[in-house]
Amino acid sequence: MTAIGARPEFVGAAELPRLRVPAGEERDHQIPLERAAAMTRRYREALGPAAEKPMLFSREIFDEILAQAGCAGVRLYLAHDEAGKLTVVLAGVTEHGDDILDGVIGEDHLVCPPICPGGVVYDGLSLAYDF
Repeated sequence: MTAIGARPEFVGAAELPRLRVPAGEERDHQIPLERAAAMTRRYREALGPAAEKPMLFSREIFDEILAQAGCAGVRLYLAHDEAGKLTVVLAGVTEHGDDILDGVIGEDHLVCPPICPGGVVYDGLSLAYDF
């Protein structure tokens, strides 16, 4: 059993490569729902109908990238596809922050609609867009 807010320990986690960052630059990467909802709301309000919709990736692409030898993290690159649409390119990185360019690189996200958040509201907060 894991306490709320605590991260579970994964089998073999001690042996996994860890990203090395300068002292004082460490990040947990977790944020509270309230902050996430406020950030996505500001983005939608700033861009209105021109705001890009959420991009969805399956777990498998992250698993494949992270399973590469020496992979300590995933870098996301904002990019434009051949049609000029905003997309994200995913690349594994070594513990030193170098891109792993001779392995699995991801893109081809699922778009919303048709695969959209269900508009679930938790305690008055939501990350969902109005569609």
